[in-house]
Amino acid sequence: MAITDFKALDLDLTPAVCYLEVLPANAQLSLEQITHKLCWLLAVIGMFRGDDIACIDITHAHFRVTPQVAILPVVLPKEKRRHGRIRKFTTIQAHTNVALCPMATLQEYISRLPSEEDLIPHHKDSSLE
Repeated sequence: MAITDFKALDLDLTPAVCYLEVLPANAQLSLEQITHKLCWLLAVIGMFRGDDIACIDITHAHFRVTPQVAILPVVLPKEKRRHGRIRKFTTIQAHTNVALCPMATLQEYISRLPSEEDLIPHHKDSSLE
């Protein structure tokens, strides 16, 4: 099995970007579509792993989303220090193209979530609330 040097890969994101640009406005997307769009944007723009996206804690005191910037706390990342879990915070910035703006997509996604009282603890760590 050969190890691939990812720096040598010539990845073309144009088809994905074009797809996002022709989607309807965020408010017109289904919950499934807005979830897919948000996950893709966070993965590409924020360099999030799928598991990191699942571990973003929107109830955390440092979680912030404004039209220009978002601070996303990942409470159970794969990275560990001294054999213990860490918390990491990722900051992402707005994009001038609304179709590609992670903040606009995140704000629409959050607006569709149930109230904070209805949220359930993360499946990996029941001590998180």
